[in-house]
Amino acid sequence: MHSRSLLITFALFAVATALMLPILVSPTFIYGPDAAMHIFNTHEYAQALRQGIYYPRWLGDWYGGFGAPVGVVYQPFTYYVGALLHLIGLPVITAIKLVLWFSTFCSGLWAYKLMRRFAHPFAAFVGAAFFQIAPYRALDLYGRTALPEYVAFMWMPLIVWCAIECAQPNPTHSALKFYLGLALGVGGLLFTHLLVGVLLLALLMPLLIGLIWQRHMRTPLRLLTLCGALVLGVAMAAIYWLPALIESQWLNTAWLQNLEPGVLPPRQEWGNYLNNFLFGSQAYIGTNMAHMHTENVRGGIGAVLCLFLGIASLIVHARRWREYEVQFRLVLSGIAFMWAASLFMSFGISAPVWRALPQMRIVQFPWRFQAATTFAGAVLVATAVSQVWQGRRWLTSRLQWLCAGLVCVTCGYSVFLVVVYHSRIPADVADQLSGKAPLAAENFDWVFDDLYVPRWSMGFDYTAHTINHTHADAEVLGSMSNATQLTVQTWQFQLRTFSVTSTAPSQVRVHRFYFLGWQASVNGIATPIEMNASEGDLLIAVPPGVSIVHLEYAGSFVQRLGATISAIAALILLGVFVIWFLLCQHCQHWLARKAEFGSLRPVASDTPDP
Repeated sequence: MHSRSLLITFALFAVATALMLPILVSPTFIYGPDAAMHIFNTHEYAQALRQGIYYPRWLGDWYGGFGAPVGVVYQPFTYYVGALLHLIGLPVITAIKLVLWFSTFCSGLWAYKLMRRFAHPFAAFVGAAFFQIAPYRALDLYGRTALPEYVAFMWMPLIVWCAIECAQPNPTHSALKFYLGLALGVGGLLFTHLLVGVLLLALLMPLLIGLIWQRHMRTPLRLLTLCGALVLGVAMAAIYWLPALIESQWLNTAWLQNLEPGVLPPRQEWGNYLNNFLFGSQAYIGTNMAHMHTENVRGGIGAVLCLFLGIASLIVHARRWREYEVQFRLVLSGIAFMWAASLFMSFGISAPVWRALPQMRIVQFPWRFQAATTFAGAVLVATAVSQVWQGRRWLTSRLQWLCAGLVCVTCGYSVFLVVVYHSRIPADVADQLSGKAPLAAENFDWVFDDLYVPRWSMGFDYTAHTINHTHADAEVLGSMSNATQLTVQTWQFQLRTFSVTSTAPSQVRVHRFYFLGWQASVNGIATPIEMNASEGDLLIAVPPGVSIVHLEYAGSFVQRLGATISAIAALILLGVFVIWFLLCQHCQHWLARKAEFGSLRPVASDTPDP
């Protein structure tokens, strides 16, 4: 048993390495739509951590030095881990590659743990390997270079596996680790990719409700522990999702309003969800976003293959449905619902549902539901292959060959996607993205997404400002009116300190976008910040004489509230872990004492006492 587990672990290790091999051997990285932004953000996070900012919210080098609240609204997990690896000595791009490889391996390992619960070991391995190399994941990594979304896949099987283990009829003290795993999985998923996390948890609700509705779960303690683990996981990620949901309204989101099919919002051409249903992206043909149509079609082919795989798997299960255990039927029903609902939401036939739920437009890509389709399809494949592998007589040879053929064709299509995206980032551009050289203005459009421009500065052309002004202006060194001297004492992402000597009342002008959370003080006294949105400036009034101007991104009330909720949840989780650890130690000590006393028990003798 132990050797088989090691063999399967090594096999999943090999599958993850094979999928990542073109990236691992490349001196730079895949040339994709989002690759530059993710590499640049990882370097920015590392810079912020070096400056003592333990949770970066404001990235100061964005938009040519005007900065952006990327850490407020964009999921930080991938950047955070990559930045920590960079700080211990790895190059930025190497750190990102390691994060991607590790997430691929963990996703397969946790998927195997989940599928082994209901499937033969070989079938569980097939399902886990399929989950690692599914077409949508290959497209995510090599075509779209949507790295945080790709990393988020590793949390999906962990959540479902732990939820199922938490709902077992006769829990022991060791079951507490699954409650901890469930909380960590939910929190990690939301912290890694909020949109995918919300979609997945919504599609998992029927399965979770079914698990809770089991007869042995209808006790206050069982309900409290399972629901408490879910709530605890959501609360742990509040430091990110609470400000992201509330404060994103102050960013460049006007393009989300009054959308119509065929409309390409200026500088947000990809953002109209009506153009992104599978096989419905004709609006991009002939534009500078033509690659969106290509990726849409390729993603649609992968979805069709997953559709056929799911149908074949359900046919396999339908013939023996009544013979399955109740919990197995419950899990299969929940997974089948996720598979069918996610496929439905990816195609244009779901447009009435999208119109009825206007808040869903923030998803931007209906085919993003393929993340859930991929996971559900992998579980269906594993359980169906388990039936085929065990040689059920009621399975026809045609159905067996059909299932095997569909799995092989789908995996082969994933290999095709890996091969077709062969472009790499040039070495000089990679150096710019990694902070080894200044970022050239001609790369701004590739690196910087206008989504993160504050709404009041939407009309400002930061690229033209960077090109037409001196390097000092681009670095936001500030300037003065009516001032005789300005000395920069501190210049960090979220902290600026100036020494100002002026003969008359004047203003400090700092080239910096304003956002909720910037605070200023002059000689220790809080001072209001004026905003010159048309020029991207912050204006701070200073009195005559020598003044110390302190400008800091201290965060808003919502950001501090989210951080407090996450801290409380983390402390609760830590306390539960300590209790579980002590309980395990106590049980081991008790069992050892019991064995010791058992060995000292007197042996009965047939000879009577004298």
